[in-house]
Amino acid sequence: KVVWLRDTEHGFVLYYAHLDQHAVRSGQIVKRGQTLGFVGNTGNASRTTPHLHFGMYRQGPIDPYPFVQQSSARLVPARFADEQLGAFQRVTRRLV
Repeated sequence: KVVWLRDTEHGFVLYYAHLDQHAVRSGQIVKRGQTLGFVGNTGNASRTTPHLHFGMYRQGPIDPYPFVQQSSARLVPARFADEQLGAFQRVTRRLV
């Protein structure tokens, strides 16, 4: 289950894959921050833990890191006990 978006303002095509469920329909105009789908492990990732495959393209693939990074001064690291490693965790914290 995949969502492809065309960014008409910047000329990018965005790719979200391995979704468990879509939250948008074909041809729908979406806004920044809108939920597109829900993370899963579908397609060729059916034997992996749920995750999102995100890609950016414009005349070929583009490294998305410069577009999605945030200042490390604003990020609060998640803290949990060592015995929780490998288990799913829900972390809710405000950005400072």
